[in-house]
Amino acid sequence: MMVTPHTVTILIPAHNSAQFVADTITSALTQTRPADRVLVAADRCTDDTVRIASELGADVIEVDGGSKAKAQNAALAHVTTDLVLPLDDDSVLAQDYLEQILPIFEADRTHEVSVAAGKVLTRYDRTWTERARMMEYLFNFHSLRPLQQATGSVTVAAGCCSVFRVGYLR
Repeated sequence: MMVTPHTVTILIPAHNSAQFVADTITSALTQTRPADRVLVAADRCTDDTVRIASELGADVIEVDGGSKAKAQNAALAHVTTDLVLPLDDDSVLAQDYLEQILPIFEADRTHEVSVAAGKVLTRYDRTWTERARMMEYLFNFHSLRPLQQATGSVTVAAGCCSVFRVGYLR
């Protein structure tokens, strides 16, 4: 039986993110398994976020959400792929992130898998708040993974880099 490859959109809600969104978009556009679409939901941006995203080659829609969740929900109507990876505007994906996570969906012939959660690491650990966030991530996301694996249930799906079946998410 031939497996139909999944299509995936990387969705980046962004609000005045000009100082760091280029790294995020570049990491999305340079995956070893390319996304079918990189979509930036520019939420009430008054800086150069829209210009930067457009120049880098991302599709850009301007939304009037007022929050990350509202921007994501508004942009979800523009997602035409079967999978979506919401990515925080200040996050950077490992170069092989899609290549590593998509086989979970490829192996699921019954379409029961609704989400696959990746590993989250902090980008910086210079200050005490950055180190505290790193500890929070290690505990909340990674210490629970063996339990999640044993039960076949994701209990914590990082909002910055999990892949969802669009139908379930809607």
